[in-house]
Amino acid sequence: MDDYDDDSLLLKVGAGDQQAFKTLMDKHIARYFQIAYRFLLSKHDAEDAVQEAWMRLWREAGKWQNNSRRPLSFTAWFYRVVVNCCLDQLRRPKNVELNEDIANNLSEDKVYSASNTVLTPEGLAQQSETERRVKAALLVLPVRQRIAFTLFFYEGLSYQEAASFLGVSLKAFESLIIRARQSLRLRLADLI
Repeated sequence: MDDYDDDSLLLKVGAGDQQAFKTLMDKHIARYFQIAYRFLLSKHDAEDAVQEAWMRLWREAGKWQNNSRRPLSFTAWFYRVVVNCCLDQLRRPKNVELNEDIANNLSEDKVYSASNTVLTPEGLAQQSETERRVKAALLVLPVRQRIAFTLFFYEGLSYQEAASFLGVSLKAFESLIIRARQSLRLRLADLI
């Protein structure tokens, strides 16, 4: 079933094909977990959001085929499903504190610098501290600012794409980015 493209697989999922669902999931789960983690900054919350997204995919795959406003591809459609699950997760009331994920779960390639050279123990410690502080600063941003910042800087969407995705005007999106940058500059002034 690997010879089918994602859109064909999604159509099969809409018809109840469990193997097509498994193929799509195996192919994309790591990517969408990374996206959710960037939004939520918590491994547990990202896992919950992605699990909910896959359950929605199973339940709603048939709607994709019949949606006249559907995006051009499965990846665009499912990206929106994952982000909406992340937004739902962020809206749930909970005690916000600097959790172990933010403090300890740094990227797997943390032993290397941006130039892909091995870091000294001191350099590694400094990079880890910087990553921890950036993640903590992102966590305290208001939700819409964090999402706007993540869509533009981490996901590489244009302002127009991200504004459309969030359902806001281009001017409103620009304002979210400006406020997020200002807040991050204040919190991370000694790193800049």
